[in-house]
Amino acid sequence: MSKLDEFKKRAAAHGQDVTIHGFVSAPAGDYVDPYSGHPDPDDPDYPAAIPEPTYATAVTVKGFVQPARAQDGGERFVVASWGEEVKVAKVAYVPGDQAVGHRDKIITGGTTYWVAGLGEHDDQDATVMRRVDLTESVPNG
Repeated sequence: MSKLDEFKKRAAAHGQDVTIHGFVSAPAGDYVDPYSGHPDPDDPDYPAAIPEPTYATAVTVKGFVQPARAQDGGERFVVASWGEEVKVAKVAYVPGDQAVGHRDKIITGGTTYWVAGLGEHDDQDATVMRRVDLTESVPNG
């Protein structure tokens, strides 16, 4: 049995549901400021509802989720792929054969998070699990 299979077996027995919505695209339209690339609420074409990113069909896997702590026991911050320094609220560990990307939306325990950082834990040529840093900060672009 490979280490990936062992991880999946442990996660199935003791893990939590982790629902992953893959990021597809940021909001787009005439209301997006060409200089910043972000929606401009002062634009006359800005929609009535706050625009949200587009996500792919959700996938639910079993994984482990825990609070994020820095080595000194305090809060942990990372610079997310969208350039903002964000607080890491939770860390999730999902099977290594599951695709996860920056800005993906993650739902676990009834709370919505976004992927701010990723790491892989490999064994020889196989990725056993992926560490996913989760933030409650909505990507700003």
